[in-house]
Amino acid sequence: MQRALDVGGHGYELAKARNLQLSVEGLEPGWSLVTISADLRNLRQEQATGWLVGMGLGGSASAVGLVLLAGSGAGILAAPLVLAGFLGTAAWAAGRTIDKTRSRVELVILGLLDRLEQGEIGQEREGPGWKDWLLSAQGSREGEGG
Repeated sequence: MQRALDVGGHGYELAKARNLQLSVEGLEPGWSLVTISADLRNLRQEQATGWLVGMGLGGSASAVGLVLLAGSGAGILAAPLVLAGFLGTAAWAAGRTIDKTRSRVELVILGLLDRLEQGEIGQEREGPGWKDWLLSAQGSREGEGG
């Protein structure tokens, strides 16, 4: 509930992603290549749909009001322009919102990678570190297929 309602303003950007992938590849002793990727197509679709529906309804209501106030001739000619203006604004606003979301997700991922590099993540458990555990799990999967 806390994540869904965004209590505390944390955003939980990665939790909203459609798909989150983590890959770890051992390079040499003590070094690993970590890749994190997030699929945000669902967020892009939600934002675009929300903006276009909201502004489309607002534009439609404004166009109808313009026709009723201005009369039949000028109002009917101007109504499509008003609706197009609202929909154009919606497309622009959706793009800006999506860009901001993508930037926030990118910052979260870069922060995670920085914390991994500094050793702040994975030190909580005893025994082998998280990188060793992931690399050994990857090695055992590769051995099964061959």
